[in-house]
Amino acid sequence: MEKFIRIPNTGQNEFANIRNENSFLDDVLFVITLYKTELPNSITFNSLKKFIHTQSIESPRADLALMDNSPISDFSSIEQLNINWLNIYYFHDPSNPGVSKSYNRAADLATTLKKKWLLLLDQDSLLPDNGLEKYQIATSLWKGHSVYAPILRSQKIILSPCAYHFFRASHLKKIGIGINTTHNRNVLNSGLLIDIESFDMVGRYDENVWLYFSDFVFFNRLKKHYKHFVIVDIHIEHDLSSADYVDINIAKERFELYCDGAFLAYKSERSSYSLICYTATIGLRSLLMSLRLRKITFLSIFYKKFLSRK
Repeated sequence: MEKFIRIPNTGQNEFANIRNENSFLDDVLFVITLYKTELPNSITFNSLKKFIHTQSIESPRADLALMDNSPISDFSSIEQLNINWLNIYYFHDPSNPGVSKSYNRAADLATTLKKKWLLLLDQDSLLPDNGLEKYQIATSLWKGHSVYAPILRSQKIILSPCAYHFFRASHLKKIGIGINTTHNRNVLNSGLLIDIESFDMVGRYDENVWLYFSDFVFFNRLKKHYKHFVIVDIHIEHDLSSADYVDINIAKERFELYCDGAFLAYKSERSSYSLICYTATIGLRSLLMSLRLRKITFLSIFYKKFLSRK
């Protein structure tokens, strides 16, 4: 396992060196991936303490794998934080290998720490208060499942879980809490509670699919082994970066990453059918974006980042 730096707690309290009264919290490794965002500015981090609070633990204490893919390390500023409720294991990789490698590294740490669960989080999701209790209740009510997924929303739109046909996601209008089929469904990364043994058994995340489509490729792997997953009654407000096209330069940059992710996802799926589906999906999106923003650039990006690479 590559080396993590355990950041010493600067605000130790009397509960710091004992296990939580609630063993579920002890079984979870939280994972936050940062990119060009300092930890104190992370919406996810700032809502994490209230998220893990439960009535049964007077002073909860959690373990966090902090995966920093920023060009410049944030280690020195994190050391100065007065955090007495969190053990932080910090890993910095300025090469920005993407979320897939970060999750796999975190899984290695989870195994070392003898954890049962990985809870994947991005840097800009607003977590609900007392949310961890909902995961605990779900794992007790519907035992033995590999993935427990929250409901991710952007304003009133449900982003995840989503309908999934022809390697293309679409929004669901209604979602049933509890056990759901994995067939024709997919999920986004943020908020996934994943059983470590299942994570390893399905082959982990494909590190070649490093950002966009990493979640879909992982869940497609999982579907081959598991027919069901659990949707938890947790609602997380999620910032879907690919939906923000106010700045044309940012839109171009994100669409390049999107096309690159689609191509890498096709390579991971390794089928002619997936190639046809991704070509149709990305091609249509490039056309719609070109019309919407009145820039032929997006069709050019589609050709350069997807079609010409086949």
